[in-house]
Amino acid sequence: MGDLNKKLFFLCTGRIDAKEFEKLEDKAFIYKNALEHRLLDSLLSLKPMFFDNDTLTSLKSEKANKRRSFLDIMNSFNQANINYVCLKGLAMKKYYPSHLERQSNDYDLLLKDFKDFWKAHDILLEKGYSLENYPYVANQKKCGGALYRKITDGLTVDIEINIGGFPLSECTWLVEPLIWSTKQIIVVDDEPIYIPSDEFNMIILIAEVGTNGKKRIRDAVDFYYVSQCEYDTQFVDTYLKKLKLKKAEKVLLNMLFQLEQNAFKNSKRGLINELYYRFRTDLYHIIPTYRSNHVISRIVNHYVRLVLITLVEKDILLSQLIYFNKFVSPSLYLRLGLPVYLIQLDMNKHAFHWQTKGTILIVKTPIGTFMASSLCLNREEDFEIAHNMANANS
Repeated sequence: MGDLNKKLFFLCTGRIDAKEFEKLEDKAFIYKNALEHRLLDSLLSLKPMFFDNDTLTSLKSEKANKRRSFLDIMNSFNQANINYVCLKGLAMKKYYPSHLERQSNDYDLLLKDFKDFWKAHDILLEKGYSLENYPYVANQKKCGGALYRKITDGLTVDIEINIGGFPLSECTWLVEPLIWSTKQIIVVDDEPIYIPSDEFNMIILIAEVGTNGKKRIRDAVDFYYVSQCEYDTQFVDTYLKKLKLKKAEKVLLNMLFQLEQNAFKNSKRGLINELYYRFRTDLYHIIPTYRSNHVISRIVNHYVRLVLITLVEKDILLSQLIYFNKFVSPSLYLRLGLPVYLIQLDMNKHAFHWQTKGTILIVKTPIGTFMASSLCLNREEDFEIAHNMANANS
């Protein structure tokens, strides 16, 4: 079983006879690894006999229903003239051979600006989706993101939205007008959808994978197929240098080499190693983007927040972390361009503007009034003040 990773990669890129794969008889082991590396759909389309009839029927039905639900949203976006592009999942469909499916557990979108987001939000609510987790804004309120979810009879459809730009890191965004003037159309199940140009699909893929600590075979398969198309390699190379992502491209090239040599391994990191990985990434990507007069304070604030957010994500010291809010003011981080999370206060619709009182920051938007937080942790008295501020001018 030692060469399973290599066989999975070669199978999904059409460089191995499927009969060779049949020699691996441990279906549970194959299923587990294909799921971990997000190659399950590829395996499903190539070797359906690896699954019993009930599992096969369930997987195919779930995939079809998810895609139908998402394409219904895309149809509504098209009718409403919303400026969007589909990222990664369905965008990759253009590059994969027709007989091979590309695994996608959720759907990713990029919307041009907040005006498009307000319209998209209303459509998603009308279609039965709800706003999940904490939406956020960043980059002087020009960029942001949100996750929407719909659960029907146990089937979960997640739509992750980026607003204004594609996040390259904690505080660096790809905000590029060319994405919108060069976008292209593909047709999926008779529904036209917009995706970025080949050049920007490659750039976004490299940015997404090369700066992510977890490496998956599916990402290498994506890179392999996109690399096969005719695109402006000089433009991509110049742009990667501009965004300081040449190192990220090298990571993907190295993954391809490791799979060829049967030396591919998934490294498992604890909290310290995870922080170190992100710090090492920042050394050549985030820190050079800071050009302001207060470069040291910006870098320090970035890492203070990074450590605290990582602790929050790991559910470590939550009761103690709440006291750090007075040191990590949302107003400060918003000015620095770092992501600020928004906690729903009410659904009353207002014009988009900000109010502050001491360290409390609230934002009134066309989709409701929110309290801003750097850590998504606040004291009860903070919420009381925020609710009073929200209701004062309702």
